[in-house]
Amino acid sequence: MEYAAAGKRTTVVRQQRIDQFAAAKRRYRALRRAGQNATRIATTGGLASALWGSAVDGFSDAAVQAIRKTLGATTRCAVQSRSLTLDLALAGGAEADPFVAIVAIVATPIQAWANAIWSKAVSIDRMQLALTAELRRLAGAPRPWARVRGPTGVFVLSPVSIGWKAES
Repeated sequence: MEYAAAGKRTTVVRQQRIDQFAAAKRRYRALRRAGQNATRIATTGGLASALWGSAVDGFSDAAVQAIRKTLGATTRCAVQSRSLTLDLALAGGAEADPFVAIVAIVATPIQAWANAIWSKAVSIDRMQLALTAELRRLAGAPRPWARVRGPTGVFVLSPVSIGWKAES
């Protein structure tokens, strides 16, 4: 994980972890063909590694989809153009789909924001000012995750992946 407060969000290390997880796809398929529960192996090992650190600097939709596709390759279904969500659910239930883990990760920046307000670590006026400025800065950006600078940007964009919107 690479993190620089209020600096440009970098995801070099995370992308390397996702690439390593994707590179293991062939091994997971071999395990599946050998009769092993490849989905469980991929979920407990590769998925945990790919998700590491994302609670701090967020998780883009493209990264979520890349991880879900890799995990989808571990399931027993070999039909092209299948429903990835259904396939992952049939393979191992809710815990097999990384989206479930990612929803929990999305909650972390929201909890941190709420804790800062409740503990009065930062005045609510300053936090509202930072939020308003970040909302303005990210509005209309074609790739908003590429423009994230610090925890306010993560707080703004993380809820979007589950259909929420940060307003105040």
